[in-house]
Amino acid sequence: MAYDKPFELKTGNFQVFKNNKKTDQQHADWTGSIKLPDGKEYWFNMYSKQGNKGPYFSGYIGKEKQQLNAPASFNSFAPAVPIGRPENYAEVAPLDDVPF
Repeated sequence: MAYDKPFELKTGNFQVFKNNKKTDQQHADWTGSIKLPDGKEYWFNMYSKQGNKGPYFSGYIGKEKQQLNAPASFNSFAPAVPIGRPENYAEVAPLDDVPF
């Protein structure tokens, strides 16, 4: 069965999925998103825990999810500092060698 429109999270609802990329004990067991009454969508993280009365879930709402069609701010994808080893940095030509 094919759907004509993509899935859209309704206001006041959330969805979580098992975190298969968990590499550290501090990472969430379940990750997903939640849409608050203001219409904004946020990351949602849940943890499976064991308490005195049995298993339970705890979680928190994270940062706001960025929309793919939203305009990116200037240099939003550029790192604040160079990444990698200094010997791998690209050489930049001096400005006096520019041919115009």
